[in-house]
Amino acid sequence: MEMKYMTIGEVSAYLQLSEETLYKYVRQGLIPAAKIGRHWRFERNSLDAWVAAKTQGNQPAAGSSARSSLNILIVDDDAAIRQLLVYWIKAAGHPDIEPKRPRMATSPWN
Repeated sequence: MEMKYMTIGEVSAYLQLSEETLYKYVRQGLIPAAKIGRHWRFERNSLDAWVAAKTQGNQPAAGSSARSSLNILIVDDDAAIRQLLVYWIKAAGHPDIEPKRPRMATSPWN
């Protein structure tokens, strides 16, 4: 079977992802690719296998809306600011965030 190598533009059209997203995936090692000279090349069979693995529930497919667990530490002594940050985080698509009661740190210098 002959191997078909694709350019970043071809892969962008094939996977319906922006070239910018593909470059990010390549830098992070998330997508199978090989750099030949100054250009990235993608083997079509490897891409098909990568997409198949992503759609079988191993990990979310590229561009999917599935989210992983999110931990955020908000440090501010103003309750209104903390509430505003929690509101923004929920509005950004993380509705399950639950603020924990703030703890006051004690210092040996008190």
